[in-house]
Amino acid sequence: MSAGFAVSTSTAWRYVNGPSTRWADRSPNLGAVLSRACRDRLGYLILHGTLICD
Repeated sequence: MSAGFAVSTSTAWRYVNGPSTRWADRSPNLGAVLSRACRDRLGYLILHGTLICD
């Protein structure tokens, strides 16, 4: 698709990889998520489409 708009392949991949890297940097780690869930006494979590029940 990038060829149709005269965009180089490396630039297209930069647009794909850039935002996801920034989102990953801002997201909490798994340990922090599980600790918060226990602290808040949540009955279940859905992480990456997987149901985790207490």
